[in-house]
Amino acid sequence: MNHEFKAGTIHKSNKCGNVLITNYVSSKKINIVFLETGNERFVSVSNLLKGVALDRKEMNRLKNSTLSQSRLKRFLKYDPITGIFTRNISMSQTKKGDVAGCKSRGYLTISIDDKLYLAHRLAWLYVNGEFPKNQIDHINHVKDDNRIDNLRDVTDQENMKNLRKRKDNTSGVNGVWFSKQKGKWIAEIMLNKIKIHLGTFSNLTDAEISRKMAEQKYGYHKHHGE
Repeated sequence: MNHEFKAGTIHKSNKCGNVLITNYVSSKKINIVFLETGNERFVSVSNLLKGVALDRKEMNRLKNSTLSQSRLKRFLKYDPITGIFTRNISMSQTKKGDVAGCKSRGYLTISIDDKLYLAHRLAWLYVNGEFPKNQIDHINHVKDDNRIDNLRDVTDQENMKNLRKRKDNTSGVNGVWFSKQKGKWIAEIMLNKIKIHLGTFSNLTDAEISRKMAEQKYGYHKHHGE
């Protein structure tokens, strides 16, 4: 047995704060409890050493819920100006007034009634009385900035029109790239998952103008590509 992970010890996770080891199952599996959220789960030793994070299936399961606005307000207080949730009730691992939330894949999650919720969806429920009908778009692309003015309920297609600039972008403009074969700049845009060719240009400025005009025409958000 790895004594670092024996039951009753606390281990610091890089991504989600301190976790309590409740049961050392084997060299591959450990049962843990997130001290910040109270959520319990099995993880592998390797993942615990790397820092515990939610996988995509878990993230998808967080989207659907029957939590009511009144029950949410019993447990949490939400400040729409700062986007921060604080605890209304002291529990075994948390105190009244503590900031709630545990970061995973850039988003904040909060545990209520032994279930994890995405904090931005809780913010929407807190203010509007119901969960968003679609997905929440963080307007400024900051995943843990849950100020209500930074959130909007959008379809997948609308969300695709407000993406941050790709990391592999070399032109500085979304949808514009340089063709070495042609020796010119290419401008393109996606609409309903279909790529539209906007033109081939001798200079970057003309390609950028073409792209920006297309964004306005097709209803792209003003923060798209930032």
